[in-house]
Amino acid sequence: MFFPREVAELPQLGVLCGLRRALNQPLVSREAGGVAAARASIAVHRSPRGGRQISVCVHVEGEPHARLYVCDTLAHSEGELERCLKAALYFGERFGFVFDEDELPPGGEAAISQGTSVWLTLLESSAPRAAVFAQGPSAVLTKFRRG
Repeated sequence: MFFPREVAELPQLGVLCGLRRALNQPLVSREAGGVAAARASIAVHRSPRGGRQISVCVHVEGEPHARLYVCDTLAHSEGELERCLKAALYFGERFGFVFDEDELPPGGEAAISQGTSVWLTLLESSAPRAAVFAQGPSAVLTKFRRG
């Protein structure tokens, strides 16, 4: 299960070791009204607590803040990592995103640096880096809101 997190918690996720960007930009409804295109990425981090942490970032055009969602389970084995990645893919697909394969080649500081740059660009959007992300998974994304 994925829960919203604040930007202050980002360093606690650990070093980026995997990144999957959405291939599309589906239109999603916004609480403020109207629809807008959205971008998303799934990131895998080496957790400082051991294991790997999966997070999903969603940025809706015209919104000042991106949304960060973090899986409530740390993956300590390849099997757990696979289950968490499937959950992240399903979470994103519910909003209409289609994700590519992992973009980061194994090892290499350059790949990690480039992936981290892409990830931070999505997170920061047009807001200052120190801005706090808005709370609540339904605060912006309402495409699949149940009546």
